[in-house]
Amino acid sequence: MGNELNIPDTWTSILLKDLCEQRTDTLLPAENEHLPYVGLEHIDSGNPVLSRHGYFSEVRSTKTCFQKNEILYGKLRPYLDKAVLADIDGVCSTDILVFRANLNHVIPEFLIHLFHIPEFLTHAINTTSGVNHPRTSWSSLNKLEVPLPPLPEQKAIAEVLRTVQRAKEATEKVIAATRQLKASLMKHLFTYGPVPFDQADKVPLKETEAGWIPEHWEVTTLGSIAAEGGGSIQTGPFGSLLKASSYVAYGIPFVMPKNLTANAKIDRHGIAEISEKDSKRLERYRLKTGDLLVGRRGELGRRGLVTDVEDGWVCGSGCLRVRCGTLLDVLFLSYSFEEKFIREWLSLNAIGTTMANLSTEILSRLPLKVPPVAEQSQIADILQNIDCKQTAEERKAKSQTILFNSLLSRLMTGQLRVGDNVCH
Repeated sequence: MGNELNIPDTWTSILLKDLCEQRTDTLLPAENEHLPYVGLEHIDSGNPVLSRHGYFSEVRSTKTCFQKNEILYGKLRPYLDKAVLADIDGVCSTDILVFRANLNHVIPEFLIHLFHIPEFLTHAINTTSGVNHPRTSWSSLNKLEVPLPPLPEQKAIAEVLRTVQRAKEATEKVIAATRQLKASLMKHLFTYGPVPFDQADKVPLKETEAGWIPEHWEVTTLGSIAAEGGGSIQTGPFGSLLKASSYVAYGIPFVMPKNLTANAKIDRHGIAEISEKDSKRLERYRLKTGDLLVGRRGELGRRGLVTDVEDGWVCGSGCLRVRCGTLLDVLFLSYSFEEKFIREWLSLNAIGTTMANLSTEILSRLPLKVPPVAEQSQIADILQNIDCKQTAEERKAKSQTILFNSLLSRLMTGQLRVGDNVCH
């Protein structure tokens, strides 16, 4: 392996079995209910850090023991790439292999990253057995030859990777905090309106079927307020209006429920397209900027806000198109679909046993909390600012993941040395 990878002269190639040993000690739950328990569900794919756990009292059968600084590796479905360095003592699922580093050769903080390099992942996948529940084994894994730098360089590599990982963890905490802030804001804004938190007790409220709202708001149906403002609710074309020949490689995008998302974006990846001829025949289903598409079937609450990019596209089968009219801010309406009351109402009123279905009639009856248009816009702007912050942080986290994976692959094989400009 060393020659194939052209590892540095100061590095060596070594079998994995010489770097660590498997631990197989077990415990019964009744004896140690207080101990932390780690199952495969507690390990995130590709993440070398253990971020959560359960407790031994939650399980019944005998489990494997582990100690701090030992490796926990998920042998079931190894393509999921589950391996972490334990920062606690505890017990784990028998579908997790426990390894103790041979400190004469390797430090645990470096060893954990060897379990995530592409070569290890490929080897683990190729050594699985079983169809429905493919598993690998230590007897198969330990034959893998891996690149190994001297101990000082191991420490340096581990520190670089841990620094990037910490930055990603910090970003993920910001994302989680932003989500919590949005949830709190949603509850506040749809109860008291766009007033500061410390002034909420000064807002006169009234109780309605949709919950408590400011006295000057009203509760009406989506169909009523859309029609009153000159808007409409329309279903997309039925599948019988299209033939297999209608779909082409380059044509007019045809938005289907699969293209709608929980955050009101229209996912353009893999979107279907129909011929210009068929799109003209479906002219009444054309989209305009400011339309809101709602999924008619499947996961309720999925929707897509039509921007100028999608203007002229076609509303597809399985979608409902809402044109708000002048009395309803479309962005406010979109955020209304994230409100707990709306989600519960849709769930209760959707039809179908195997798959939830909506219709124009059901969506028209949807009760809405409706403030004056100016307040609708204020509420929408506040929530949109939160969404923009979250989107920026998610992009940052994605970039950090790409950086980490690139550094992992290159640092762990000597293609990039510590001291080089590793973050550029």
